[in-house]
Amino acid sequence: MRGRSLLLVISFAVVVCAASSPQQLDKPSIGNPAGRWVGQYTTATQPVFLVVRLTKDNERWQGTYNRPTLDWEDYADLRNLKVEGDKLSFDLQEAANPLHVDVGWEKDSLLGTVKGANAEGKIQLEPTGTLAKDHLDTLAGDYEAAGESYVIERENSFLCFLNRRTGQSGRLMPKTETEFWTGPTMDIWYPPKLWFEFVRTGSQPMQLKVRGGAKQDFVSTRNDLYSKEGVEFENAGAKLSGTLRIPPGTKPHPAVILLHGSNYQTRGAQYAALAFVADQFARNGFVVLNYDKRGTGKSGGERVDDPELISGDAASAVRLLRTRKEIDPKRIGLWGISQGGIIEPLVAEKVSGLAFFINVSGAVVNTNQQEIQRTELQLRADGFSEDDIKAAVHLQEVKFHYACKRDNWDEYESTLKAAQGKQWLPDPYIGPPDSKTSHAWDFWSCGVDPGKSWESVHVPVLYLQGEFETYSKPSENLLRLQQAMNVAGNRKFDHKVMPGAEHSMFRAKNGGEKEEPFLNTYVEGYFPLLTDWAQRQVGTR
Repeated sequence: MRGRSLLLVISFAVVVCAASSPQQLDKPSIGNPAGRWVGQYTTATQPVFLVVRLTKDNERWQGTYNRPTLDWEDYADLRNLKVEGDKLSFDLQEAANPLHVDVGWEKDSLLGTVKGANAEGKIQLEPTGTLAKDHLDTLAGDYEAAGESYVIERENSFLCFLNRRTGQSGRLMPKTETEFWTGPTMDIWYPPKLWFEFVRTGSQPMQLKVRGGAKQDFVSTRNDLYSKEGVEFENAGAKLSGTLRIPPGTKPHPAVILLHGSNYQTRGAQYAALAFVADQFARNGFVVLNYDKRGTGKSGGERVDDPELISGDAASAVRLLRTRKEIDPKRIGLWGISQGGIIEPLVAEKVSGLAFFINVSGAVVNTNQQEIQRTELQLRADGFSEDDIKAAVHLQEVKFHYACKRDNWDEYESTLKAAQGKQWLPDPYIGPPDSKTSHAWDFWSCGVDPGKSWESVHVPVLYLQGEFETYSKPSENLLRLQQAMNVAGNRKFDHKVMPGAEHSMFRAKNGGEKEEPFLNTYVEGYFPLLTDWAQRQVGTR
């Protein structure tokens, strides 16, 4: 067992359940542990945390588990799962030491024991629930008082908080319809560190009470700093859904469209990171549009990350904003993180006249080359040997050569076979298809060259990189963007390295994958830097 704390979240769900009102908390009960549990067990002196998901289908209970700090996002099956009255038992199939868990109800908790050949300890699980997304949206907002400021935003099915003074952020675990707790980090939710309670009295605005920590309890009334409006727009046969944040005032505002990172991202994005950026821009005078990526949330279309398609979605968002009376059509800019930064110049090829670009951690080199760089940097940050790094990089190079040229399958197949059993295979470091018919080959192809598209950008550009960027090599990407700006004759280019930041601008030590579950605080100055720079470009500062 590695010497670090791991998260235990047990999530139970029944395939068929009774309908509930929009605000009702779905919570476990004796004999029917459907819902989510959060807790920890201890063997010897080490607290251990994990994620377990349980379903009941045709009277049969099934489950999977995950340990965020050890298994990344990989889930394994629970073994020997039994639910009998107020008792539960299951096995965690540790590679070297399988663990058997026996728990029973005591008041609102599940308490019991953990036993293995070389380990024994106690376990405690606390029930949390799930709430309708529409109900969570009624709690979101800005709460400010006495020098403290909390922003509450929805990620997808979770609320997240941001303390604007300290940069601390985290997910909120529901205990009731209005009471939540947050754990030590974004991905470690137990034990509780802060308690959040939302209070509404009649028609009065919502109040937020935060207790815990060293400071005095925080109590504030929600302050509506801007209005929100749901909007829709279309591209390539898909209707996309988003939120428009509109500051007060009668004169047309500058505006910004927020572009997501890769994979499944609703309008708030992972950890509500886009929603927090949206709040920062809106409270500083910008109309802001953030939207569900195609195939997620309320947006239609197929869930794909094709750069041409998703840049077309963003271009349609620009056209929508240019029809709004609240917006100055000549002062619309783009903010993009990771993949969002990569596709920004592709959007500019589809709609002209954009006012500025903010690229946060978006690669500028060829996207296949960026993936090779990511593998090298993340393996090194996570402590792998140079021999392992060399072998993994070689596999990536052979893989992407085949994706582009399709002339070295035998070499790829033998290289992949030689890598089997290595700790760095497969994800999160490498995604290696084992079939010629995989759709991944067509998706990767020869990659995308955003640097070439940046050569046609003539308006102000801000490029933000973290000190501990591990998704692509900062120096090579900066050099490529500087070359593109020179080709464009664009002298309105600013570059900033955020000290202590990793790819998503959380405070980090090395930016590795193993570090990600322990992140909980944005680096100092990140949010105000965005709006200070953007305001100067549009003449509002």
